[in-house]
Amino acid sequence: ALDEVLLIFIKDTEENSNQLDTAVKNIDVAQINKTAHKMLPMFRQLEINTVIPILEIFEVLKIDENTFEKLMIKNDKLQKEIIKAFIICSFSKSAFERLPISTDSKTGFINSDGNAFASILLVVVNSTAR
Repeated sequence: ALDEVLLIFIKDTEENSNQLDTAVKNIDVAQINKTAHKMLPMFRQLEINTVIPILEIFEVLKIDENTFEKLMIKNDKLQKEIIKAFIICSFSKSAFERLPISTDSKTGFINSDGNAFASILLVVVNSTAR
C-alpha cells in the first residue's frame, strides 16, 4: 500500500512540478496558486517540511508580490527540495521498479522516456541496493 502511495506521489509530483516550473517561467500567478494548492496535501501528509513553506507561499502568491528573479530563486529551491524528497522516498525500491524505464544499449544510461525524476531516483535506488 505504501509503495502505491509513493508511486502516485512521484508521478503526480513530477507532473505538477513541471506545471509549476512552466507557470513560474511564464509568471502565471493563477497557475502557480492552483498547482501549489494541488501539491500541498500530499507533501503535508508525508511531512516533507522542506517543501511545504515554499508551496504555501506559491499557493497565495499575488501579482506583483515578487519580482521574477525572486520567483525563480524560490522555484529553483522548490525543485531541489522535491528531488531530495524523492531520494528519501527512493528507499521504497519496489515503487520505483514499476516506473517505465529501460537501459540504453549503446550508452548504458537509464532511459525513462523523458522522466527525469525517475532517472535520478533509479540511479539512487540502484546505488543503495548494492
